[in-house]
Formats: sequence, C-alpha cells, structure tokens
Amino acid sequence: MFDIMDYLYGPLGKDWCVYFYFFSIYYFLSIFITSFLFIRYYMGKTIKSPISIYIVIGMVFNIIVSILFYIQMRILHGMCINSIK
Repeated sequence: MFDIMDYLYGPLGKDWCVYFYFFSIYYFLSIFITSFLFIRYYMGKTIKSPISIYIVIGMVFNIIVSILFYIQMRILHGMCINSIK
C-alpha cells in the first residue's frame, strides 16, 4: 500500500524540472505575443462598441495571467533545481 502511495505522491527526479523550464519559456513567449496582438488591435480599432471593450479587457487579463504564470514557473523551476542538489 505504501509503495503505491510513494509512487503516486513521492518526489520526482531532476528530469521533471525541465517541464517548469519549458512552461516558463511558453509563458514568456505568451507575454510578448499577447502584448503585440493587444497593441496591434488597440492601435487599429477605435473602441466604440461594448464587444471591443471586452476584447481589450480579455487581452489585458491574459497578459497579467501570463506574467503571473511566468513568475510562478520560474520560482518552481528554481525550487526544483535547488532541492535536488
């Protein structure tokens, strides 16, 4: 019984730290892509309709969430690398 619990919930090896690294790269790229799309959309449109405002709010929210996830993945990657040493 305890072997199954250790297998399912035990610590992972150092090889699993690479996932945090790839996710941090993904969210870093997401910040730039979404920011570029936001600037392109905002400069090209006049915000008159309520739907346009919702699109802008959604893009800003996506940028903020991507920044927070990027910081989270960087912290988790550092914790993973330092805990295995």
